[in-house]
Amino acid sequence: NGCCAILVSSSLAWETKIISYFSKRGINLVIIRPTESVKYPHCSSVSLNYFQTAFEIMKYFIETGGKRIAFFALNTDATQDMLKFDAYKYAISLSDINFSENDIYINYGDLNKCVEKFSKNANLYDCVLCANDAAAIALVRKLKKQNILAASFGSTSLLKLLWPEVISASLNFEKAGACAADLYLYILKSGGEICGSYTIESDIQIPSPKKRIKSLKTADL
Repeated sequence: NGCCAILVSSSLAWETKIISYFSKRGINLVIIRPTESVKYPHCSSVSLNYFQTAFEIMKYFIETGGKRIAFFALNTDATQDMLKFDAYKYAISLSDINFSENDIYINYGDLNKCVEKFSKNANLYDCVLCANDAAAIALVRKLKKQNILAASFGSTSLLKLLWPEVISASLNFEKAGACAADLYLYILKSGGEICGSYTIESDIQIPSPKKRIKSLKTADL
């Protein structure tokens, strides 16, 4: 019927229910989401691909000599975090580095406790993958920049100020919104007869030496 809506999803369970609701009413959707792991009829998508971004960071850790890598501040209820964690585990499975379940620092709703737990074991690690910039900021305030290679997601100005050496992954939300709007307008013009998908590239900056990990390619309609 030519009707269309844009949704922003951070939960696979939630999006499955809401997409079913709109689909039954004949409404086409454009959904901005962390991954394109599931495809739906009458639904276009713009994916941010957290998995591939985290995997590229882990590859860099391992290729530059990382032997013990921690995952810090994992929120097991957040789809984005679980995608990053899946990439973390997959990269380790392809390597010969040491791994223990104790290397996973879960945030149970109290980030300070998570920081305290990690700080007691910080000397065990040469690399740490932080779930987000808020976690990385809390960590650097406690560690006072110990000799550890760290990466985080968000690329916020405050983290760059407090921890300029951190590897920063920036997911282009502005571009995601623009792509979703383009898809929305295209669907309206076509009367809802087309579905498309984009995967938005990530920018991973390594401050010293100044370097950019190869960006992810953007898929066209």
